[in-house]
Amino acid sequence: MAVGVVRILSDLHYRDRGGLQRLEALQPLLDGVSQVVLNGDTLEARHAGSRELLQEVREFFGRVSPSVTFIAGNHDPDISPLLELQLANNLVWITHGDIFWPDVAPWSRYAQCMKDLIAEERNRRGITESSGGLGDLLASHRVANLRLGARYDPSNQSASARFMQLTRTLLPPTQLLRMAKAWRQAPDRAFGWARKHRPQAKFVLFGHIHAPGIWKDPSTQVVAINTGSFEWPLRGLCVDVSDTALIVRRVIRRRDHYLAGPPCATFPLAEGR
Repeated sequence: MAVGVVRILSDLHYRDRGGLQRLEALQPLLDGVSQVVLNGDTLEARHAGSRELLQEVREFFGRVSPSVTFIAGNHDPDISPLLELQLANNLVWITHGDIFWPDVAPWSRYAQCMKDLIAEERNRRGITESSGGLGDLLASHRVANLRLGARYDPSNQSASARFMQLTRTLLPPTQLLRMAKAWRQAPDRAFGWARKHRPQAKFVLFGHIHAPGIWKDPSTQVVAINTGSFEWPLRGLCVDVSDTALIVRRVIRRRDHYLAGPPCATFPLAEGR
């Protein structure tokens, strides 16, 4: 790997049911990378029992990577004060993606509660989605995520806990329909937020919905990339940013470790195209 490459990952969901179970499994994925950016939901950090896991995550990445940047997501809103990041002279905009929906996760049974909490925080700040600056809008989501808290204990890996999580995900069936709708909406929402708040960006990188993909806005030529998740079954992508190119790769699982696959898309960065 060339010197000066930033690798972006998202949604590790460390030690969550279905997520990454061993940090050491990431070692081959991180070798030779000069900086790692973890774009939200690295773990469920809202639960009191996750404090030791959070410390473990910080120590691991501090040990194996020359530089690590944590961006907060809806499951780890307090992992970092950073809610967005711009790279390559602002051509690359990175944010977790929960900001794209006024209720964070419209497929969730807590969507209405989140919508109310966000509206309450926006009212307190005297802003609306149309009038607020990006900093205040992101902060409003963060406050709401903190106030909602964790609705399950990620350390409980029992069969009954897994069954209850699966039940909460699949029932009622309308949740799956709302999830599919969010997947369809994601690119347009990413493009819309970039146009309004980060018009210099030619690439929007996000996670959150766990559905990896690459889309181009035909009107602006902006590229939206969802890096997916380490949760089964919708694995993920990683994105490498250097001085000259943005490269998208599949994250490949080989037995007990993860690797960066060959490029599945490459975009030159010299002219932001």
